[in-house]
Amino acid sequence: MATLWNLVLLSLVAFALWQRVPKAVQNFAKEGTRLPLVTISTLRGVEVILPDARLGRVVLIFWATWCGPCKLELSRFSEGVAKGEIDSSRFFAIDMGETREVVAAHVAEKRYPFTVAFEPTGVLENAIDVAFTPTLVYLEGDGTVNAVHSGLQPFSVSRAARFLQGR
Repeated sequence: MATLWNLVLLSLVAFALWQRVPKAVQNFAKEGTRLPLVTISTLRGVEVILPDARLGRVVLIFWATWCGPCKLELSRFSEGVAKGEIDSSRFFAIDMGETREVVAAHVAEKRYPFTVAFEPTGVLENAIDVAFTPTLVYLEGDGTVNAVHSGLQPFSVSRAARFLQGR
């Protein structure tokens, strides 16, 4: 019986790696590339052009309201903002294709302390090649991609904090 469970566990690990490794390699390949200028629209209707050298480094998270791991990551980043670890003016949660009404209702309930935005053209999403949510992008002020990570990351808040502080 133990052999069967070991085989099942090994199969699950192999399947998870088969699913994740190609995306991790693809994310790694994006590092050092430069993103095009793109305009995102905040939930409040303000347009922000990224990248922005005056704003400097930013962290983007591509997410959706139906995504459980996204909700967990966003709640962790909310705590990071509340503790002063994350500069909320340089953290953008970019929704993946949902309506403003759906996102607004979710944000009203969760009260995220950072900018929630939309990028309806898909230029940014395609440039990063976002395959699933959550996807975190660490972006330099000149548009150079510092790092891309997909899925839950155990140290995402501390890494984002260090990145935004220039370390």
